Amino acid sequence: METYEFTIDIPEIDDDTIDSLAGRCPDSGVGTCNGGTFVDFDRQAKSLGDAIDSAIADLEALGIHAVRVTVDVPQQAAS
Repeated sequence: METYEFTIDIPEIDDDTIDSLAGRCPDSGVGTCNGGTFVDFDRQAKSLGDAIDSAIADLEALGIHAVRVTVDVPQQAAS
């Protein structure tokens, strides 16, 4: 399995939901920027699609709806 890094923008959540998210998704971190809330993931899966699908399913199980997914693309060194 590979580890995939991506961010899911979500609506604002309260502290209890953040705690629940930390318990359910130890591979995630919640943050805010410019009034928006997001969850960063470092998720292991067979594919990027599987990683994103499982992260969204985990969020939805907590009543959190994904707004947008952003994938971190690694930078390649210039040769």
